[in-house]
Amino acid sequence: MVREYCHAVELHHEMFQGVEGQIMPPTLIHLDKLRLYRHACPLGTGPTARIHYEYDAEILGAVFVGDHLSVKGLIRERYTKKGREYVVLEMELSRVKTGELLIRYTDRVILAFRGASEKAA
Repeated sequence: MVREYCHAVELHHEMFQGVEGQIMPPTLIHLDKLRLYRHACPLGTGPTARIHYEYDAEILGAVFVGDHLSVKGLIRERYTKKGREYVVLEMELSRVKTGELLIRYTDRVILAFRGASEKAA
């Protein structure tokens, strides 16, 4: 899965494509982010597409393919501004065996435009 993801996002360096010592790119945490959104927004993300507004990733250590990882996350903030619903999500990815924090990730998205379904009708 890691190799296919890296190929799709054009990460062709040996550290992403190799067999020995292959590392996971930090952006692969997006897969876990989607699971958290499914739990935080059980009714979906609105009648329009979710807009990835901004994110910040702090990389503290390499994640090697085959590592056992723990990901925890929470919705830090949810608010409406200028008719748009925003969500701020924070996640941490750690190595299970040592508890070492590997990635700290903050994501801000716009879920939907208020009244978008009425405007589309």
